[in-house]
Amino acid sequence: MQYYDYLQSIRDTGDWESWLKFFLKGVYEVAQEASTVARQIVNLKEEHRRIVIKEISSRKSGSAIALLEKLYFQPVFNMEVAQEITQLSYANTNNLVKELCAIGIVQEITGNKRNRAFTYSPYLSIFNER
Repeated sequence: MQYYDYLQSIRDTGDWESWLKFFLKGVYEVAQEASTVARQIVNLKEEHRRIVIKEISSRKSGSAIALLEKLYFQPVFNMEVAQEITQLSYANTNNLVKELCAIGIVQEITGNKRNRAFTYSPYLSIFNER
């Protein structure tokens, strides 16, 4: 591992400059990657807000946006969490989540009829690409 080689070089010859260059290059690369991920998240957020406003009825779009915003902090959720966020009845929350599934925003991951869980897959895929 280069990291340990550079540290050993500091011990052996006092070569701080090579280690600092190596370290700063790593900081730069991580910062670039973080910037790329942040841009992807912002673009996804804008795109999905547009889709929700276009595809979900105006009566439910506010609740859909509220749920979408929460998914950036909790990308895996169940119906109880969705109901708590939207403040809708269970039936209306269920219909809203079905609509979000139909337009590809969320995905059901359990295959169950009860105690279902959902994921915000497009968001998680940003991190899985890394």
